[in-house]
Amino acid sequence: MRKLAIVSIILSVFMLVACEKSTDLDDSIFIPDEDNPELPEYSEWGYNTFGAFYDREAFVSNDFVVPLKIVTESGNTSFIFQGDLDHDRMSIELIMPGFSPATYADLQTISGNTYDLKASGWNVKVVIDGDNKTAEILEGNIVFKRVQKLNVDEKEKQSIISGTFEFKLKVNSVPVNVTDGRFDAGVGKDNFFKL
Repeated sequence: MRKLAIVSIILSVFMLVACEKSTDLDDSIFIPDEDNPELPEYSEWGYNTFGAFYDREAFVSNDFVVPLKIVTESGNTSFIFQGDLDHDRMSIELIMPGFSPATYADLQTISGNTYDLKASGWNVKVVIDGDNKTAEILEGNIVFKRVQKLNVDEKEKQSIISGTFEFKLKVNSVPVNVTDGRFDAGVGKDNFFKL
């Protein structure tokens, strides 16, 4: 009887840990793309991943930094993608002018929209291993294919923002091509900032 009680307690602890882990919305789930296994496949499930080729090298999210932060300040909104480029920590910040959502739920207003980065007046910042690079958008676009609410137990927890991007930049006066970009991230209280 005593053994049964101990086994029961151990199973209860494992189930509690398993249930706790399964509701962790911040985990990244990297499923390799069939054609480009260095990048995550495109999804709309809140897998907290992004990836793109930065001049043919994979720039992808990792498990150590928040893959996407959204910062709204002075009437502009920044989409900050953070990850690794060939073992270097890197971020690309795309700054959308004239868009100032009050909360992460307001991101739904851009669902289904495509933006020409050059024509719309977007700006970009590139940081590689803490070194701020001078960057200029030459051409390209970002597509917010889907922004959806995620409810858990009938309470809104976050918005899932999914889409694609491709653009050409001048980084420190050198042309750079960013291709095959895709993102799928949960945005909530932890990674949405209104300053």
